[in-house]
Amino acid sequence: MRPTHRARATAPSPPESMESKDHKPSRSTFLVLRVASLWVAAGALFKLFAGTPNDLPPVVGEFFLGRDLTFRLAIAIELSIVLLAWLRPRVGWVILVALFGVFDLVLWLLVRMLVESEGVSILEALFSEEASCGCFGSNVHLAPGWMMIIDTVLVVAVVAGRPWRSSLRSAGPAWLLVGLGGLVWVAPFLLIPSAGLEQGQELETKRFIDLDLTHWEGEFLYDIEVLRQAIPELESLPPDATWLFYRQTCSHCSAHLAELAASDDGSTAFVLVRLVEEHDTPENDECLLKPSGGHVFEVTFPSTTEWLLTTPADLTVEGGTITAAREGFGRE
Repeated sequence: MRPTHRARATAPSPPESMESKDHKPSRSTFLVLRVASLWVAAGALFKLFAGTPNDLPPVVGEFFLGRDLTFRLAIAIELSIVLLAWLRPRVGWVILVALFGVFDLVLWLLVRMLVESEGVSILEALFSEEASCGCFGSNVHLAPGWMMIIDTVLVVAVVAGRPWRSSLRSAGPAWLLVGLGGLVWVAPFLLIPSAGLEQGQELETKRFIDLDLTHWEGEFLYDIEVLRQAIPELESLPPDATWLFYRQTCSHCSAHLAELAASDDGSTAFVLVRLVEEHDTPENDECLLKPSGGHVFEVTFPSTTEWLLTTPADLTVEGGTITAAREGFGRE
């Protein structure tokens, strides 16, 4: 008898489940995540190489750490999140979406501030030609409304790819993430020049100067290096005077100057210091009414650098010594 061979029953391979397909990331998921992170990187790099703390929205610039340090930390944080989005996308996409949420919140606070301080409508504040979100530094003007639209579209696109259901794999070893992470935290402190002016430094070489007037209290006016370089005629200014720093587009400065002009009786010397900005024109000069006469001295700080100061700001000078200083008053 011929032996019979019994066929072995083999279990059929289970069909690929729908769940496993959902866990496989699509090219569009990666692409949208890359585009969104590159948008953040572009803003951070613009600020790193061409921006100043003046570009920060007021709600951020007035943070307790100070304008200069906040500016550097903002760049480092944004670049760190970009790194996570590229090298650790499983975690990075969540933080990236949260960052866009913070961006939109800050922009909305900026719009509200414009509505309250300038008396314009929300729509005018959103798309004002005068207002800029500062996200790409002072060289790229983008109204808050347009930036909010772009940020929102990117968030929707990232979330629409359902990255939480995709097995987004890490890219690169841990040492690469640590090394690049350290680099992006060091770069803002190495590549952005200091905000002060040291003895022997030329004013024209500085991207920006932080005029922290409160630190000048008790100092002899004519020994302050920034003033000596910014005002060639410093020695000819009176030793007893009220100094007022203003910007011509500042509505608070305009109101304060008008008050000084109305109460001026000629008994107090004034030194009016105008901080020039790139967008200044004869048409947008709001500070037309101000004290005048032989007791009033007007000077203009050079526009070769940007000045970090919340205007209006003033100094009280007695016998050449600064006895009081304040900035940003009248904004309540």
